[in-house]
Amino acid sequence: LKRMSGLARLFAALSVSHLPKASTTTTHPHPIAKVWNWFSSVCNMTPHTDITASLLLDMLEVSGHTMFANFGKQFGKLLVLIKDKYFPQLEAVKSEGGPTVRLDQFLTTSIRGQSIREPEGGLRLGFL
Repeated sequence: LKRMSGLARLFAALSVSHLPKASTTTTHPHPIAKVWNWFSSVCNMTPHTDITASLLLDMLEVSGHTMFANFGKQFGKLLVLIKDKYFPQLEAVKSEGGPTVRLDQFLTTSIRGQSIREPEGGLRLGFL
């Protein structure tokens, strides 16, 4: 679980990072649209015990702020879809309450506030 969680956080962090100033390319190798694809793919799969809830939470914590900034209301609708349609499937396969409860609290707060706070430790534009 820790390894999968770390990989999800790494993927999300790479997707929300900015290209260095000295970059010769203008297109991001891991654009934020790939995170949208990841969310939609996960929501179309049958959830696995606790790992799916943990990965969703990790991805939302790291990339959620940028997703709201780029996709706005559409991302809010995706969060509502996860909460209303996918969350009952997660509840059916959970073994512990922890990951599912944390995801529920995170989704409730994010949907109510229509925002997700920026993750700590992110590098600002122009760092490199």
